[in-house]
Formats: sequence, structure tokens, C-alpha cells
Amino acid sequence: MIRVNLLPWREAVLQRRKQQWLTRALLMLVVLLTVNSALWLSLTQSGKQTAVWVAQQKKLQALTSRLLAEQQQLSQQLVDRQQQDEARQALADRLDNWRRFWVKLPALMPLSLWLISVAQEQTTLTFRGQADTLSSLMLFTRNLRRQAFFTRVDIQEMQGTGQGDYRFTLRAYLAVSMQLYGGWADD
Repeated sequence: MIRVNLLPWREAVLQRRKQQWLTRALLMLVVLLTVNSALWLSLTQSGKQTAVWVAQQKKLQALTSRLLAEQQQLSQQLVDRQQQDEARQALADRLDNWRRFWVKLPALMPLSLWLISVAQEQTTLTFRGQADTLSSLMLFTRNLRRQAFFTRVDIQEMQGTGQGDYRFTLRAYLAVSMQLYGGWADD
């Protein structure tokens, strides 16, 4: 059957609408392709930037780890030096205590008492001497007991010489502030 168009203007409107829809569809396709390409380029660029950023972060992490290790090493060296300084200061304090003790010792002794020897045995000092009177020996013992250098002072031996004198041995236990390891001084 043959078609006869009774209203040619309808066909023209339909044709125009068809063309408009095709134009719009093509335009939409072009816009979608453009947007898609722009997004793909953006993602590609973002991926490259992310890769660069990750590489930089890895370098920074390695640098931070190295600096942290160096800082820990320096901290350990500082702790070691502080301990050495504290040990030196403790030794200096002990030596100063000994100096003060030796300076003070003659004032602690009565005139009628003299020492023959003083020996250190780890944490004790042993005084050997002679006194003209028993009271001078007791005064010397009392004077030693009053000193902060000792925790305890005991008379170990006492004997008369037959001439009215007394030979004695005193043992004085050193306070921690006076103890030097290995004898009179640390080597």
C-alpha cells in the first residue's frame, strides 16, 4: 500500500524532531566522551601524583627512621655520659669526704693519744694507736662516733703497756659516702 501524506507539514515536524533528537544524542555522546576522557586524564594524573607522593613518603619514612635511630643512639650516649659524670661526681664527693676526714682527724684526737697506723679493709677503718690515759681513748672514740663518716665505732683491742699507757685497736665502719671500692681510691 502506498502511503499518502495528507498533512505534509506533520512530516516536516517529525523530520525536524528526529534530527533534533539525533543532534542531541550525538551532542550528549560527544559530551559524555569528553567528560569521560577528562576523568580518565584526571585519574591518570592523580595516579601519577599519588605514585610520586608515595615515593616521597617512603623516602621521608626512611629518613625519619634513620634520624630516630641516630636520636636513640645519641640518647644512649647521653645516658652513658650522665652515668659516667654521676660516677665521677660520686667519686669526687667521696674523695672530698676523705679529704675533710683527714683534715678533721687531728682535731678529734686528744693530745695524749697518737696513732700508729690506719688501715682500710673494704668498709672499715682500723685505727691502731697508743693513749696515755683511758679517758683520752674514750674521748677519741666518742669523737669518732659523732662523725657522719662512720656508722659505728668499736674498740676491738685494748691492753695496758705496763708503763701506764694503753695500746688500742679501734674499728670504724664507714658510711656509704666514704666507701671507695678497691682500697683508698678507685683505679
